[in-house]
Amino acid sequence: MLIDFTQFVAIQGYFGAALVFLLSLNAVWLSNGRSLASLGDLARFIFVNGGYFYRVRYPHFHGSGFLPFARQALFVVRFLQWVPQLALPVWRLTGRSPFAQAIDIVALYSGHGLDAQTYYLFELNRPEQRAQAAGYLTRFETKNGLIYSLNKLFPKRRSGRRSPLGNKTDFARFCAEVGIRCVPGLARIRKGSIQWSDQAVPALLHDFFVKLEDGKGARGAGLYEYLPGRGHRTPSGAVATTEAVLRTLAQRSMKEEGLLIQPRLVNHPGLSDLAEQSLIAIRVITCMDIVGNVIVAYAMLRVLGALEPRWRTKVEFAAPIDLTTGTLGRFTGDKGEMATRWSDRHLVLQRVPVAARLVPHFDAILATARQAHQACGDRFIIGWDIACTPDGPVILEGNSYPDIEYPQRVHRAPVSESAMGPVLYRHLMMLDRSTALLDLIRKL
Repeated sequence: MLIDFTQFVAIQGYFGAALVFLLSLNAVWLSNGRSLASLGDLARFIFVNGGYFYRVRYPHFHGSGFLPFARQALFVVRFLQWVPQLALPVWRLTGRSPFAQAIDIVALYSGHGLDAQTYYLFELNRPEQRAQAAGYLTRFETKNGLIYSLNKLFPKRRSGRRSPLGNKTDFARFCAEVGIRCVPGLARIRKGSIQWSDQAVPALLHDFFVKLEDGKGARGAGLYEYLPGRGHRTPSGAVATTEAVLRTLAQRSMKEEGLLIQPRLVNHPGLSDLAEQSLIAIRVITCMDIVGNVIVAYAMLRVLGALEPRWRTKVEFAAPIDLTTGTLGRFTGDKGEMATRWSDRHLVLQRVPVAARLVPHFDAILATARQAHQACGDRFIIGWDIACTPDGPVILEGNSYPDIEYPQRVHRAPVSESAMGPVLYRHLMMLDRSTALLDLIRKL
């Protein structure tokens, strides 16, 4: 029995070695045979087969995203969610039948790991877009461990910690240290206690904005408009005295994360007609090559519908920005109902033109993003949200795990076609050959 068992184990070892050999051939084919055109496929292959999973960040609702058959189940869920909603509109727009779309989606999942959501948002129903499918990155590999592993190629610069991007108070302090202009904090509220900054006046005789101290995007954020002699109008539209508003915020901080009070910034007059109440953000995605040069990969203008009460939508609207000229492209959105919608005009304020407009201070915006990433040289990729104000650019926040899918949709091209493509390709080759070996040495 012992001999039979050891022979069985040996046979399994041979099978395992053969599988690893075949996988290595596939990696060589992906990296050398098709080069940048297969950058997305290569990234997913290295992420899955190299063991670079770090933490389930996406999808948020599916904590068991790496259990057996979980990805297949998610594929089915998204198929049932997106195909009934968009198959007929896409058929009318492109002439591709629902049956052909279903075949496309199954083939793309089998060949590239892309599902119905990416099929429609990347417009892979169009032949010219589908031909580039291998070059697209998704949130699956980037948010769940690939960015984390790529960051490990860069040594930490701040006493064993990476540059502080998650907490807005720490980030504001960091920006002050390195001389970068960012939105100041007037007060932080934690566990019912309000801590005012030295520059703040507790009376708050002006508009102010409240954000989660550790939050991203519009979650938990809201504008409080100052009404002289009456107090402030809250995001819900109710009017309350400033003292009552602060008491409510203090009570809210007892139940959730810390809150941050910031002054309201205003949009540059050249962009102000694109929003009613919210601050428009210019999202600039930068990456760093191995010798320390900062590369600008994408820039796009973002308007968050969730911060516009009259619009009654959660859509994040965006338009691409040409990196050379600073000119805006066509307007679109990130939700399913926007998958087939592109317009030269605003999709809510329909008389407002968007395409061909110039973004004010665009050179300064890019310079600010480069300077900020140079100060955060221990990270491979960062998504910067920068306000374009009458006085110039002001950094709102830096995102250490930026959404890479939406910029590809907005620019209607895969990451392999961006300035990030060659840099990411070289980093993936280094990651595949170095960090896995270093991790193994540390474990031994």
